[in-house]
Amino acid sequence: MNNRILIFIISILLFGFDTTTCYAQMSVSDIQMEMESLRHTARVFGKDSRLYNKQLLDLAFYCNSDTAYHIFYKDLALALVENNNVMCRIYGVKSSDYRQAMQILFGFYLKGHYVDDNYEDYHASVIHVLLSLENDIKEAHDNKEEFLSILSGVYEYEGNKTKAIRFARKRLTIAEKNILKDSKNYADAITRCVFLIGNGKKTDKLIIKVKNIINNLPNVDKASIWSTIAYGLKPTSSENIWLEVMENYFKSTHSIRSVLQVKLHELVLANKYDLINKILCLPQIEKRDRIKMYFFLGSFCGKNWQVSLNFRLKAMNEALDSGLEDLTFYEFNDKKTSQWQNIAVCYSALGDHKNEILAEENALNILEKLCSTESPEWINAALYLSALYSNWMSDNRKSISLLWKAVDNAKKIYGEDDEIIVRIMSLLIGHYGSVHEYDSQVSLSLELLNNPKVKMNDRACVYNQLSTAYEKMGRKKEAMAAIDNAITYAMDDRDRRTFIANKAILLDNLNFSNDAIYLLDSLSRNKPSYYNNDDQFYLLEQKAFVYGKYDLIKAYHLYEEAEKYIDESFLPNTVIRHYLNKAKVASSYYLRMKSLDYAIGAFKENNCQDSILLGDLYMAKADLCCETMAYDEALDLYVKIEPCYKYLQYDDEKKLTLLNNAANVLHTIGNYSRAISLQELVCDMRKVTLGQSHPLYLQSVSNLFFSYLDADSIDQASIILKEYEKVALLHAYADYKILFHNLLLAKKKGDYKSAKDYYQKAMACVKTSEMKEKLTYEMPSVYLALGDTLFFVKFKKEQLASIRKEIISDYYQQSSSERQHQVESIRSILDNAIKNAFMIPEMVTPALDFALFNKGLLFHTDAEIKKVLKTKGGNASLYQTYLKKKEQIEYAKTIGDSLTIKNIQEQTIKIERDLSQEFVSLKSLSKKLDITSKDVVRNIGSKSLAIDFVRYRDADTIKYGAFVFSSRMTSPVLIDLFTEKYLQQEAFLSDNKVNYNFFKDKTKENFRMVWGKLTSYMNNYTNIYFSADGLLNKLAIEYLCDENKTPVSERYNLHRVFHLADINSSSDIGNNYVILGVYNHDNPTMQDKELAIRGGEWINLDNVIPEVSSINTMLCSVIKGTVSVYAVDDSVRESFVKSLNEKPITLLHVATHAFYYNHDDLNNAVMKHQIDAPMAERALKADNTSLSGLVLRNGNKYRKMVDLPEKEDDILTSEEIENMSFPNLKLTVLSACQTGLGDVDGEGVWGLQRAFRIAGTQSLICALDYVDDFWTQRFMKEFYESLAQGQTIYKSFYDVRNSIYKENMSNPKIWAKFILIE
Repeated sequence: MNNRILIFIISILLFGFDTTTCYAQMSVSDIQMEMESLRHTARVFGKDSRLYNKQLLDLAFYCNSDTAYHIFYKDLALALVENNNVMCRIYGVKSSDYRQAMQILFGFYLKGHYVDDNYEDYHASVIHVLLSLENDIKEAHDNKEEFLSILSGVYEYEGNKTKAIRFARKRLTIAEKNILKDSKNYADAITRCVFLIGNGKKTDKLIIKVKNIINNLPNVDKASIWSTIAYGLKPTSSENIWLEVMENYFKSTHSIRSVLQVKLHELVLANKYDLINKILCLPQIEKRDRIKMYFFLGSFCGKNWQVSLNFRLKAMNEALDSGLEDLTFYEFNDKKTSQWQNIAVCYSALGDHKNEILAEENALNILEKLCSTESPEWINAALYLSALYSNWMSDNRKSISLLWKAVDNAKKIYGEDDEIIVRIMSLLIGHYGSVHEYDSQVSLSLELLNNPKVKMNDRACVYNQLSTAYEKMGRKKEAMAAIDNAITYAMDDRDRRTFIANKAILLDNLNFSNDAIYLLDSLSRNKPSYYNNDDQFYLLEQKAFVYGKYDLIKAYHLYEEAEKYIDESFLPNTVIRHYLNKAKVASSYYLRMKSLDYAIGAFKENNCQDSILLGDLYMAKADLCCETMAYDEALDLYVKIEPCYKYLQYDDEKKLTLLNNAANVLHTIGNYSRAISLQELVCDMRKVTLGQSHPLYLQSVSNLFFSYLDADSIDQASIILKEYEKVALLHAYADYKILFHNLLLAKKKGDYKSAKDYYQKAMACVKTSEMKEKLTYEMPSVYLALGDTLFFVKFKKEQLASIRKEIISDYYQQSSSERQHQVESIRSILDNAIKNAFMIPEMVTPALDFALFNKGLLFHTDAEIKKVLKTKGGNASLYQTYLKKKEQIEYAKTIGDSLTIKNIQEQTIKIERDLSQEFVSLKSLSKKLDITSKDVVRNIGSKSLAIDFVRYRDADTIKYGAFVFSSRMTSPVLIDLFTEKYLQQEAFLSDNKVNYNFFKDKTKENFRMVWGKLTSYMNNYTNIYFSADGLLNKLAIEYLCDENKTPVSERYNLHRVFHLADINSSSDIGNNYVILGVYNHDNPTMQDKELAIRGGEWINLDNVIPEVSSINTMLCSVIKGTVSVYAVDDSVRESFVKSLNEKPITLLHVATHAFYYNHDDLNNAVMKHQIDAPMAERALKADNTSLSGLVLRNGNKYRKMVDLPEKEDDILTSEEIENMSFPNLKLTVLSACQTGLGDVDGEGVWGLQRAFRIAGTQSLICALDYVDDFWTQRFMKEFYESLAQGQTIYKSFYDVRNSIYKENMSNPKIWAKFILIE
């Protein structure tokens, strides 16, 4: 459609119409009469008469000149078609009359499509006549060129571009011959060809030909030709054509401005900015014209502010560099305006207020030179700049200074009592309030109010500001009287309603929230007709602000309702601030993060430069980091906030809030001295700026009290408590607050009897469930100290149950990385519960239940969410996006691209939260995570015993214990075992490698330390399931031998499990097998077999091929399963292994090198320039604290390379395995070194064993250290032979292990490395 309109417009420009008869302006009824006259002529004289045809031509020409007569197009077009042959006979094809008839018919053809509903009735007939002109070309003589133009136009309109070009070229050939006679017609013909041919070499050649022809004809009107061609250029024309045409046009004339403005404006609309710059840099354009044109273009960019800014800055810089300052301002409505002000507008629209201010300062300086400071232009610019200082720099003192200067100058121009003086004074009143100079605010207000010349509405505005000043000074009655006067004096209804809303906020601040809500509701009920989106939005914002103090859900819904009124006219900062406020009242972490993410995203998307708003966003994010206990990240954000607030006054509340929040984090992480120094400063400042009655001052005193208390500065805490009691009396719930703080101090003093009394009195003052919960949390230790174990156990059970519920709710709303921040905090709760259990037997079961809940908490959460997302959201586009993002992170980690990792992880975190909220239910997640000992014993049955080893901190000592429980036992027992210091000394070497003498030299002693206290509980059970913790994850403790040198795994059916709550072992290996083996690691085999280990030097492994070959044979011929994949060496590439994702594999056997590097290993590799330094450096750049994985075919080669030759590095890391899924995998066998190692914490081992567990394996065979190639091959061969004989996985594994043990009893390096985890 757009192309057709274009053709129509061009055709009107290119095809002229001549006539000999003119009608006066006629109405439609006049035309109807003329049509009737025409029909009468036909009846009387016949349609073949000259009179009829002349009358038809004149009437058709008139109607063709105006689309208002489109209702006559059909009849006239059909009449012309009908009489075509007659006209040929009467006039002849070379006559001007016949040419006119064809031009008119072509006009009906072009315009009828757009304006005539009956167009289809005559379209085909008209085309037939027009195309028949091709037969008349030879005899057309002077009409030939016109007929060729019509034919070209019709063919183009009908979509036959080839013929359109052919006829246009024929026309050009004729026009070329007549160039001296009609140069404009020649230019039209060229333009037509350029338009039709489009871009390319043919068009370039055509322009060059035109240039040569024109240059060789001295008398031709070159300016006219190039001007016509220039006007005909389209943005789609090639850059070469534009430059050639424009350069020749500039050379041919001095009057270039009109054409240049039109054409450059077209290029702006088409976003052809590079071409514009090239045209304006042509040598024919003078510098002054170029600068003017850039300024002109800056005003024609619509809302494309960045482009407008670029043009204006280009003009400004060139003008200043060239000494042409006169071009940097202009007059508009008899007022001088600086181009700097237009530049400032662009910066403002882009949210770059820092540069907006600089531009306005430049404008003010120029206006001072041009107009002096005593001019309206300077005063208006000064007022605007003062607003910028206040709004975007929060430098109200700078605003005040500039406004007083404006007052002095305005008085010289307008006199003492002019309206503008009142306006400036009103602004000063507001700024004095912002710098907390309330006395100045009041005195200025009263000065204006005592001036009888101040108008009523201005008086109302002053009263409104006076009310704010009185409120800040604590003069509540005067504040209320002032706002009432503001409402009374308001003449403008919109102002009056604003003042009523302000009164509501004042009432709310004075704790009359119900009255505040009543006023705001009355404004909502009686909305005037002039209310626009802005009015609706701000009213809802104010209501939300009030409700935000006591009804967060209502406030959140009001913010959501306000969003309905946000439209394109809203400034980005307004929208961003809205979502920031919404985040503050959101009822859950997920909703808070969602709103904050939107606000931060909008800030970045709009390229905002408002540093204070950025600081506020950082502050909100830091607060949310504290929620997830990411305190280091919160402190980093606080450091970023400081420069954002650099323009704020030292006592500004935002700065005080920053110091307060930073102090709270320092307190939390135990840096009490620093926290106290900051809190003392905040208290002193808030006391001055806000007054003792303000809630924030009370909160500051409370924070300082807590810090002194936790820092064991009891005397100081007692002093601060007195101040707190005095201030609390000014606030709601004073009795409860005072009693609660006294309870805490009594506890700290060890006065538990008084603490209990304070608790009982405070309970009588409780008004909310939150108050009760806060009190209850403090009481278990009080009752324990008083010897009241019954109450202690009751409170502690409730506390632990509440904590579990809260953790699950938090985890449900957070991403995987956010959950990790809470591990240490949860672990400390467990430590405390275990210590209580050693003292009070009734606490053993609650402690055990919390230990089961804690162990593997992150794993269970991630695994459950992953399972649900895959099941319910697998086809969702957001889930597919999530998987792609995970792949992108994997690749970025492979190449060490930390910036990409950070950016994509931020996106992934948001997506992960959204997916969890959409597809995962809190109820189902709670069911999976809220594990108890009853669930375990129900799962393992009555013939089995469970042992949960636990690592816990007791003061400065790390200890190990074990919970032992079964369905036969009356209750679980907790047994104290040994310290971590003992384990480190006996079981590990100085480099943290396993000391195998632990299994050899002191085996009886070590057996007694680990198992000795447990064996009395282990008899008479068919199976014993145990879960390791801490360093026990790195030791095969099931192989420790008793005094008879019998491994404990032979005395009992010991099962090492990932977690006692989800034992999911399989007795068989199913029937779908994958066998992978890598022998060739591009490193010839060493002669020393002691070094032939599956790790370390990553040498070629001689025994891998025999191993996987024999396994393949046994699985196929004996067990009779299906080996769906058998791949060795070159086939075992990373992309190939990843392609196995989601396949129904039941057994996965991998024989190759594996590795585990901790953070020190990675650093040493880089610092000492070891062979794997490039891989280690990439891992460190990706912020990895460790690295573990399987080495595939080219892994050994690629780990040494700085630049990888392909996307995959053939190192299949544990993180990459975690992202895979094997839904039917019964057993994974990792026939390689260190496959059981990783970073160890309460979650277990973060490495390959965890990765394969998340990927879906039920059981795992892995190694805890470097393993010998020969003994590995032997172990695997015999293991599968046992399976082939029908034995279970468990029996096959331990039969082979025991057999190898008996052959090598004195060498635990052979038999104490492989473990089976179920």
